Amino acid sequence: MKKLWLVLVCGFFCFLASADVKNEDKPLKGEWDFRPQKVWEIDNVNETPFERPSELRASQDEKLYFHDFDRGVSYVFDREGQLVNSFAKQGTGPGEVSRYMNCFLAGDKVVVGSPDMLYFFSEEGFFLKSIPNNLFERFPLIFVNENEFLYNSRIVSDTAETRDRIIRTNLETGEESVFDELAMTSGEKQAQGGMSLVILGLTPQIKIGYDQDSQKFYYGRSDDYTIRISEATGKKLFSFRLDRERKRATDEDKKKHFEKTPIPKDRIEKIIPTLPDVLTHFMRIQVVKGLIFVYSTESLERQQDKITIDIFSPEGKYLYRSHLQFGNETPLYTHVEKVIIRGNHCYALLETGSGKSFFAKYKISLPSTQ
Repeated sequence: MKKLWLVLVCGFFCFLASADVKNEDKPLKGEWDFRPQKVWEIDNVNETPFERPSELRASQDEKLYFHDFDRGVSYVFDREGQLVNSFAKQGTGPGEVSRYMNCFLAGDKVVVGSPDMLYFFSEEGFFLKSIPNNLFERFPLIFVNENEFLYNSRIVSDTAETRDRIIRTNLETGEESVFDELAMTSGEKQAQGGMSLVILGLTPQIKIGYDQDSQKFYYGRSDDYTIRISEATGKKLFSFRLDRERKRATDEDKKKHFEKTPIPKDRIEKIIPTLPDVLTHFMRIQVVKGLIFVYSTESLERQQDKITIDIFSPEGKYLYRSHLQFGNETPLYTHVEKVIIRGNHCYALLETGSGKSFFAKYKISLPSTQ
């Protein structure tokens, strides 16, 4: 009898450890006002204006990186807004990138991905090495350190069940292991056929945030508002969920998204029916001073006058819903790809209504973890 009691008690605590935290779509503490106050603003590099900057990244010590797609070059700035270096210029020479696809921070290194190569740079943007990598087979979701990253390997079983398998790979040893597997939602399975483009906010994707302080991963599928938390070793801790309906995406919304792109109109007309009819739940997961920030998907607009963030406690309780805005009477436009929060500062690539691009730092107010 005593042995049975111990088994039941152990089973109970194991259940508690693995149980999801479920939240209604109503924050416990209401709205949060970040109260952004501008610290500095930059609109050029060596007196040459920014053209199409995006892909903003920030290291733990607030070195800042972004890529100007029209100029074909990346930049490093320090936290005071001083230019440190330009790097990853488009080209075929040493340290140049054949085609910029994405940027990752990997320990104290910066990694730029092209379709066939990973280019490694120092924190200051000096070229170190390149490693072959097929980005269409192994597209990094996030780097754990300089030598390891996670990527998604989608699998279809004999029963036609489709899952996203997250693989951890080591560039030095070539070893790979399964980090986790996430099943697709039934609606996403139906929308998948024929889809050839990945559209942030519309195409379901695996999103992962990594907190260096706690050494924990925060991840989930963007079409399912369930965030999983695990240790850096892969040990699963717990998950939390927000019960929220996904917003509709009309054909007009999708067509507007393709405006000002080089894609021919006749091709766009063929693409539209293959795309999902609902937005994803979120576009990014980030941990800021112990709080879990989930950047909500509000629309397909390439330019938005505010960034919406759901804020959760370290235990996964839904505390606040917030709207990060930078303009007062005149809205300033940005996108989740162009905003990053580090401690009590927010860095943003912004655009005025007339189309002028600039880079700015704001001091913000953060809620407590209680």
